[in-house]
Amino acid sequence: MRKAGNFIDRQVGARVRSIRDAARVSMYDTAVLIGVSVDRYQRLEAGHERFEAPHLRALAEKFGVCVTEFFGRIEASEMESAGKSNVVPLSSVLH
Repeated sequence: MRKAGNFIDRQVGARVRSIRDAARVSMYDTAVLIGVSVDRYQRLEAGHERFEAPHLRALAEKFGVCVTEFFGRIEASEMESAGKSNVVPLSSVLH
C-alpha cells in the first residue's frame, strides 16, 4: 500500500497540475504518459499519493521543464504552518 500524501506531496501535485494546465494537456493523456489510471493520477495531483521519480522525470520531459520545477520554492513559513517547524530549508544549509 502506498504512503498517504503529506504537505510536500500536495505542493508537488499542485505544481504538476499548474504546469499541466499551462501546457493544455489533459489529465487522461498525462495519466497514460506515466502509465497509471486516471483515478490514481487524480490522487497524485491532489497530493493523496506521492509521485514516483520516474513519473516526475517523464512529466518534466513532456512539459519541457526541469524536475525541480515540480518542487518550486516552499517557504519556511509554509512549512511551519503545516506543522513542520523542525525542517531546515535546504537553501539555508547551502549558503
